[in-house]
Amino acid sequence: MRQLYWKRWKRVKTRYENLIRLGATRDNARQWASARKGYWCVAGSWILTTTMTNRYFETLGFPNILKRYEELREQAKRLERMHGTC
Repeated sequence: MRQLYWKRWKRVKTRYENLIRLGATRDNARQWASARKGYWCVAGSWILTTTMTNRYFETLGFPNILKRYEELREQAKRLERMHGTC
């Protein structure tokens, strides 16, 4: 998701403004907005992982995949205890 948003923010100015809006300092936003690294590299960088957190994506309406996985895993464990293993 971070990569898609970074790619959507095509211009340096747009990236800078959005990073500021997400809570990055002006210096860090300026440095990363003009980074020449690839989309995937920037998506995994600390600047996006600290500003575009999982909670941020939840506020946008995206489901938390980790929470859903844990729910399904608990259901599977309960079913396994009820029915036993083969």
